[in-house]
Amino acid sequence: MTTKEVKDHFNYRWHCGCENLGRRDTQHHRATKKKNDQNQSKGLRICQLNIEGWRSKKVMLEKLLEDERVDIALLQETKLQKETPTPTGKGWNVFRTERKIHRTGTDQAQGGLAILCRDTLNTCRLNDLNLPAGAALETLGVEVKTTKGRLEIWNIYRPPARSDDGRDAALYLDYWPTGREIFIGADVNAHGSWDTVEHQDQLGSEIDDWSAAHQMVILNDGRPTRVRGATETDVTPDVTMMHASRLHLTSWRILDTVGSDHLPILSEVEDRPLGNKKPPRNFNFKRADWTKYQEEIERLINNEIYAETEGRSLESQYNSFADMIRKAAKKTIPTTGGAKQGKAWWNEECAQARKNYRTEFNNWRRTRTEEDREKMEDAKTRLNIKIREGKTKAWREYAASLDPREPSTKVWNTLRGMDGRSKKPLPKETIKEGNRVARTDKEKAELAVLTYAEVSRVKVERAKEKEAYMKVREHLKSAPIEDDDTGEDFCLAELQRALHKTKRGAPGKDKISPLLLKNLPEAGQEALLNIFNRSWKEGRLPGQWKNAIIIPIPKPAKDPKQIKSY
Repeated sequence: MTTKEVKDHFNYRWHCGCENLGRRDTQHHRATKKKNDQNQSKGLRICQLNIEGWRSKKVMLEKLLEDERVDIALLQETKLQKETPTPTGKGWNVFRTERKIHRTGTDQAQGGLAILCRDTLNTCRLNDLNLPAGAALETLGVEVKTTKGRLEIWNIYRPPARSDDGRDAALYLDYWPTGREIFIGADVNAHGSWDTVEHQDQLGSEIDDWSAAHQMVILNDGRPTRVRGATETDVTPDVTMMHASRLHLTSWRILDTVGSDHLPILSEVEDRPLGNKKPPRNFNFKRADWTKYQEEIERLINNEIYAETEGRSLESQYNSFADMIRKAAKKTIPTTGGAKQGKAWWNEECAQARKNYRTEFNNWRRTRTEEDREKMEDAKTRLNIKIREGKTKAWREYAASLDPREPSTKVWNTLRGMDGRSKKPLPKETIKEGNRVARTDKEKAELAVLTYAEVSRVKVERAKEKEAYMKVREHLKSAPIEDDDTGEDFCLAELQRALHKTKRGAPGKDKISPLLLKNLPEAGQEALLNIFNRSWKEGRLPGQWKNAIIIPIPKPAKDPKQIKSY
């Protein structure tokens, strides 16, 4: 079955009722399809793009990914060196690889791949393809957990071969992944049946034959994906492939330019990703109304929503107290987090400048005149100016609002974020330790606990440990009981002094921040004091006090695939 027959069999093309107009690419069709895509998203949205230098296209790319609600982005020709910081903001897990096989005598920031995954997705990096030594082909893959199992997403780039290259620019299709769970976004610098403009070349024929042999269907619909010069016709060196069994669940379209000579491609696979648990919404204590908070605590106590009923376990009493704190805070303190907000400096002027640039770019694509090319370049310059002005204005407003008591770390984090050097997310690498392999977050946590316990335990011979235990036990039995004040209850003044000395810090698993305790009214303090005194008398701790959140921090210049590197 040919590629066309497979597409026709699954009826993969989208219809909007305008077929009688005689052309598929109508303004009504494009507008209606985009609206349906955005309002009826049913699966994983994957964008692929030869970005031709990531750092210079950073802003335009981030706005595109935000506007199109992209889940995963495949970037080719990132042109980053190993020591170059990853130019992306918060909310993404980034996997990247730099070019290893350069042209003879050069070692420049060329080539390179990156895959950006939303941090709410359950993803991990796949092992690299075992290509022959010296192969110039660049590959990078990730696995995404979905409701239907999993999806392997591969980003592939074949650099164009030149007579003076000295590189092996073969495709090595025998090494490419195949199967029902495979998705491939590639810039192959070749032309096959998917390119309706350029004549088919040898490499394009090889890809067509390979895809037919492995039931991998090419999703391209014939529209060019690369914009060439004024005297040349646009072509399609980019190709998107999916297994034939999923073709009827996949859509494909081209997006507006971000400044590269390649156009972004958006594919949507109707297979919902299984996301990691979303980060909790945090309280914005700067906007807290502590008076209302204290009034709400007193109201809950007076209405017996929280009651110190006799016969209740300490665990139950503390859970009730913590629930009361959370309810009062949720009602009186605003929260932050949730959906990612756009950049603070991006304003209407920036948006209008981007719209004008895209309009001039499309006009030049149609006419290819020198006059329209100059208009396009002018529009691009104005866009860059508006972006710089927006950043400058936002920085001045931020600097004017700084409080002398503001922690210096927060200021430096803001500076790094504006410069594209935001704090790196934890690597989503597969971690190995001996014969154990951890891919999911749960498996990594269990492996970390075992490693942590091993290095934290004081190793004592079992016989000596038992002997020491028996001595302590006998001493406790024979020691006289002396009167002291260790059994007396703590008083309210002692609790208030302790709360006053408590520093601001992150909440634990129970979501109770120190600030919520420091701002308790007297009735709330007495309820907390009762829990402390009862814990002291009974020699017990509430279960939530025994849990801690441990965040692994990668050690500099250490292998992220080893658990001892954290």
